[in-house]
Amino acid sequence: MSFRMFHEICPEIAFRETRSITLPDNSGYDLPPDGYAFWEMYCSEAGCDCRRVYFQVIAMSNPCVVLASISWGWEPLAFYRQWGHYPGAAKDAKMMKGPALALLSKQSALAPALLELAKGPLLSSPEEYVERIKRHYTLFRGKIDGRKERGSGERAPTT
Repeated sequence: MSFRMFHEICPEIAFRETRSITLPDNSGYDLPPDGYAFWEMYCSEAGCDCRRVYFQVIAMSNPCVVLASISWGWEPLAFYRQWGHYPGAAKDAKMMKGPALALLSKQSALAPALLELAKGPLLSSPEEYVERIKRHYTLFRGKIDGRKERGSGERAPTT
């Protein structure tokens, strides 16, 4: 799978809707006070319907350095067990659903704390944010696959 940044495909929407969290001193997370942006990446493989996002997490004070790469799939675990048609898929399904640190990505020392931040205020926030991610996925996939929209419940044709 290859992933591309959402802001490369849908820059206006990404500019308005990229989630960031500002942490003050004594935030309760093992992170320095800063703003942390969660840049979205989606699979750019034609016809893929993995229903996952990768967050590249950066600190606003140093946006050139990716501190963590976090994967997250919003569908039920059974979807990822069925979707992954390769040896070990059942074992990997839990990681695919996530949220989890992306195994093959370089992670900073802050990555575990950023994963906790994602599990907390980011992904446990109102359903509105989850729906935003699904909408971004649909927009992204539509542009990659040359279609205007595909509902989150429809499975893409496979080849």
